[in-house]
Amino acid sequence: MDGSKVAVEPPGGDDMVPEGNVADDLILVPVTGIVLMPGMVVPLSMDRPGAAALQEAARTQRHLAVVLQREPAVDAPGLEDLHPVGTEA
Repeated sequence: MDGSKVAVEPPGGDDMVPEGNVADDLILVPVTGIVLMPGMVVPLSMDRPGAAALQEAARTQRHLAVVLQREPAVDAPGLEDLHPVGTEA
């Protein structure tokens, strides 16, 4: 899952999005060994396929969806390999 793009929809559908604040597509970055919580500042250095996603986000100034992998040994995780909740960064 190298820099995949996912559309983020808040729980409850579009009714929960404040007017004028529509979620953009986020760049999906699977991580292992850390759960990123809102407000945390942590370095994200990657030597896996997700590194390209970090570079794209930095280049385009887009936000990331940082999601913990269920099984760290999987090198190219699919959506089924990720936890259903992540953090926008």
